[in-house]
Order: sequence, then structure tokens, then C-alpha cells
Amino acid sequence: MQSIWEFIFKILDIMKKIFLFVAAVCCASMMYAVPVPINVHWEGTTIKWELPALTGDSVYKGVSIVLYTSTGISLSSAGTGVREEYSGHAERMYHGRTYYVIIHSRAGIENDNNDVSSDDVKSPDYTVPGAKDTIEFSDIALNASGYVSWPNNYQKVRATLQKKNGLEWEDKDSYTHPRSWNQGWSFGNFAEAGTYRAMVDMLQGDDVVRRGITNEIEIEETFTVSFDANDLDPFTAITPLVVAKNSAISSTPTIHNNYRYKTDGHFFYWSTDVEGNNIWDFSVNKVTQDTTLYAQWKEYPALNPVWDVDTCRWTIEAKYVKAFNNLAVILQTENDNEVSSGGIDANRTSIFMDRFFPGRKYKFNVTLTDFYYNEFYATSAIRTIEGEAETLPLENMHVNKVSTGEIMWDDPKYGVYMRHGKLSRWDKGISDWELIATHDDLSPKWENTLIQFGVTLDDEEYYHFQCQLSQGEYVIYEGELFYGNNPATGVEEVTGNGLPVTGKILRDGQLIIIRDGKAYNAVGHTTD
Repeated sequence: MQSIWEFIFKILDIMKKIFLFVAAVCCASMMYAVPVPINVHWEGTTIKWELPALTGDSVYKGVSIVLYTSTGISLSSAGTGVREEYSGHAERMYHGRTYYVIIHSRAGIENDNNDVSSDDVKSPDYTVPGAKDTIEFSDIALNASGYVSWPNNYQKVRATLQKKNGLEWEDKDSYTHPRSWNQGWSFGNFAEAGTYRAMVDMLQGDDVVRRGITNEIEIEETFTVSFDANDLDPFTAITPLVVAKNSAISSTPTIHNNYRYKTDGHFFYWSTDVEGNNIWDFSVNKVTQDTTLYAQWKEYPALNPVWDVDTCRWTIEAKYVKAFNNLAVILQTENDNEVSSGGIDANRTSIFMDRFFPGRKYKFNVTLTDFYYNEFYATSAIRTIEGEAETLPLENMHVNKVSTGEIMWDDPKYGVYMRHGKLSRWDKGISDWELIATHDDLSPKWENTLIQFGVTLDDEEYYHFQCQLSQGEYVIYEGELFYGNNPATGVEEVTGNGLPVTGKILRDGQLIIIRDGKAYNAVGHTTD
């Protein structure tokens, strides 16, 4: 009998431990839970709320708000920072319509990216006072190539192409854009004479809140554009287009994949002559008569990049310039490490004067892309920049975020990146530095002046940062930074006159404080 009771007590003890564990987990979860916004209400088209007080070290990081129609159609969203009201959705709210918002808050430890969001809170419905009406939609237009345009910033737009038939307008085509970043739609070229216009509706769900009518386009004469394969085989036939006089061809015809994606040293384009001398530019040329376009598959023209002082120049045969849509230039070191890049027009000069350092070797890689994504490139000769190569000091380094071991420095010359960084901590037991983190990144950082070692720094410890900034194989800048409590002097973090310490260095065994661009010893006197 006694053994049975002992067994029961053991079971109860295990259940008690499980209960305490679950309770502890729940309490911990409650400690880290973010209180939801309360008293969410409307004052006109402004939504207001209150943020409950947080406990511990948590701080609010911001609030997010999404606007919905009464039928649940999402219209727009916004992140507001830490505030307790928002009126930015008012421009989406129209007379006689009903709306609500979903709101939640975000919180976490300061200088920590591990934020937590609260539960969503739904506001009451709000109906904008006034009669339900449709506002005039302005700044819309239709052109002779069948393209209708409208202003940006609309949630959903429907464009309907109409043709005049006597005194009535007949719908010919319609298209709906579901997102706000679209600003137009091409109905394609007009295939027959007549008078055309477009009706543009801004929608919230199926409700038209804005409506406008474009200008009228009178199509008096049309021409036929034919496409000749020009003996290219295999080739997918393209149906001829009928287009209005003085209009552009609204879209580049689809090309057979065998030609569109070939990379055997050729590129594709269309011309008005069999030989390929008169290239057709779909973005510029207008149709003024019946026209035949001939498919061309030509060898890449030479770019011939050459150095001229600190500049690289190249040339493209004049007749081919408009056959390409992008020219990219990459400045590299002699071992092909990228220093800088940019996309510019064909037949231009590339100047990266602020990327060059004396005594280092550079070259340019020029890449040209046609309208069908074929690419070719040419590389310039390697050139050594005049002057003596030297490693420059990386000045005014300072700890920016203690929680992540983030350091910053003054802007160095662009075109360098963090080649190698080391973070060491002074080990009092062995009186030597212990390497605790490294940072290596070979991607160009043209405007980046900070790195994170991912280590939380303790002010009671003593740290040594060592950093190198490079261009490929070339070390351009070097710097070091000491942070924390120097065991040799016992000097802790120093501030004075309201100015923060921006760095520390150890010079001849003496801790030197860097503050406001000046160096101070432990007593506070300036040094040479």
C-alpha cells in the first residue's frame, strides 16, 4: 500500500513541476507581450488611440495602420512611428463611404532589432459625412498610339476604350489595374479609322469614387507594318500591325526565343532596310506610311575602350547606337575586383576620378545590352595611377551601438570596402588579447561607413578594434579603436562639457581619450 501512495505522490510531484514550468513560460510570454492600443476611435477622418505603459526595458518602436473599406478591401497602409493619432488616410476616404482601420503596435529593447508586435485591433466603422458622389478624375490622356495615362497614387483603376458610333460611344476594350503604382495602360495601336476616347474610373472595390473622360483622338488614316524574317531560320512569324498615321508601334513584337536569348556574339534588332543600316527605334520612330521591318542578327560591334589620362573612353559604330538600351560600366582592380559601377548611355565617357588611388592598377569593364537582353562587353587595358601607393589612416572611429558592437568612422574616399575587421577582448587572466569576432566583406561599400561585429560590449571589459578598408587586393585605409575599461589605468568612460567620447587609443601605455576631434590624456589635458 505504501508503495502505491509513494507512486501517487511522485505523479503529483511531476504534475506540479509541469504546472510550474508552464506557468513560468506563460509569465515570461506575458512579460514580453506588447500591450495592444486601446480606446481606438475616430475624430473626423483622424484615427486616435492610446498606448498602454510598457514594463521593464521595453520601448515602443512604432505603430502600423491599414485602412479598409466596410467590405474589407485594403486601401493603404502606413507606419507612423511612435504616436497616438494618424490622419494620413484621409485622402483615400470619400463622402458617403464607410471605412475602418486595423492597428497594431511594435515594441522591443532599445538598440535591438528583435521587435515584437501586438495583436491587431479593429477600429469602429466610420462613415464620411456627405452625399455619396463621384469626383472628377483629372490629368488623364489618350494618345494616337492607344496609350491612356493617369496620375499615380490610386488603389485601383479601370480604363475603358470607347469608339464613337454616331452620337453614342461604344466600349471597345477595358482593363483594370489593381495596384497604385500603375500610371497607364496601352490598348495597342488603332486598327481602324474613327474617333476614340477613354473613360477612367478609380475604384474602391466595385465602387467608383472618381471618374474622368480623356481627350478624343481622331484616326483619319492607318498604315500597315509588316515584319520580314530576312532569311533568319527558325523564326516565328509575326502578324502585321495596322497603326494610325504618325503613331509609334505600341509594343516591340515578340521574337522567337532562339534569337532573343542567343549569346554567340550577335545581337538582334529591326531595320527598315534589308542590309540593317536604318535601325527602327520603337520608342522614337513614328509610322508615316506602309512599312516593312526586317529582322537583323549582327555581330557585336567593337567598343574599343581606351584610357585617356584618368578617363576611359569607348566608341560604338554610329549606326548601332540606338540598337542598345543600356550601357553599364564597371571600374575594377587588376584582379577583377569591382570598385564602382554605373549604367549610362552608349557612346559616352566614364569618369570615376574619386575612386582612383595613387599607385594602384585599374581597368574598365564595359557591358552593352540590346533591347532583347543580349549582352556583350569589352575590357580596357590595365593602367597604374601615378603616385606612391600608401595606406591611409582610418580616422575618428567610434562605437555607435554597444548592443551589436557597431563602429562608425568619418567618410573615407568612396570605392573601398571592409576587407578585414577584428575585435579582441583583453583577457585579464593571461594578460593578452583574445580574438572574439571578425568581419570580412568583399562587396563594394561606396557610402557605407559602419560595420557590426555582432557582439554586445561590456563597459567593464576592454576591447580592441582593428579595421582595414580595401579595393580588391589593395589595402587603402587602416585604423584601430580601444573601447571600455583599460585595466592598466582603471580609467572608465570619460565625458566632459556635455561632449561624448568618440574613441580611445593606447599610446605608450597611456590611455588617450578622443573627444570632439581632440585627444586628451587620463587627466583631461590635451596632447600634441
